[in-house]
Amino acid sequence: MASLNKGYQLIEPNFLSDLIRKEISQDIVEAIMKWLIELLKQDEQIKGLPIEIDIQTAEYHGKYLCFGVYYQDDSLIDVGDIVLHRIEYYFNQSNFLSFYESLFTR
Repeated sequence: MASLNKGYQLIEPNFLSDLIRKEISQDIVEAIMKWLIELLKQDEQIKGLPIEIDIQTAEYHGKYLCFGVYYQDDSLIDVGDIVLHRIEYYFNQSNFLSFYESLFTR
């Protein structure tokens, strides 16, 4: 997880709440999030932006994981909606099991 010394815009896709409500292991949730971050790093709409995307811990009625967007350029407009849209796209369209299996064939 990223340093808490930076200021991050928190991105909280609905599916994260669903996973938490279903009591999915935090390790599995974190693995899914890392997979999505790897996909975002290759995404044409995201990869040219001066941002870092990491996993952050938020706290509101308890601690939970969310995505954090760190803006490396203060003049950059808010890209939170773009990042959220791409996260939701990959979560719904991509195959986590293929990613998981690829970890063992590298």
